[in-house]
Amino acid sequence: MKRKAQKGLIWIVAATGLFCGITAGTFLALTRDLPQIKSLENYKPSAITRVYSADQVLLEELFVEKRDPVPLSQIPELLKMALLITEDCRFYDHSGLAVKGILRAMVQNICKG
Repeated sequence: MKRKAQKGLIWIVAATGLFCGITAGTFLALTRDLPQIKSLENYKPSAITRVYSADQVLLEELFVEKRDPVPLSQIPELLKMALLITEDCRFYDHSGLAVKGILRAMVQNICKG
C-alpha cells in the first residue's frame, strides 16, 4: 500500500510540474513581444508638422499619421468609460490580466489555427 501511495505522489508532483511548466511557457510566449512599461512612460507619438507662410497662413500639414495628442485630463469621463466598456468591461474587476479572456482567446486561436 505504501508503494502505491508513493507512486501516486510522484504522479501528482510530475503532473503539477508539467502544468506549471506549460503555464509559465505560455505566459512567456504571450508576453515576450509586449513593450516595457518604462518605454511607455516616455512615449512620444509622431505629431503633425504644420508649414505656415510669413503672414501665418497654413500652407501644408505634413505627417505619417495624423495625430493630435490630447492630455488624459482633457478626455471626457464618458469617453473613457465607453472605451473601457468596449475593450474590457471587467477592467476594474481583475489585476490587469483577464485570465478568462486570455484562455478564451487561446482556445479560439488554437481552433482557428
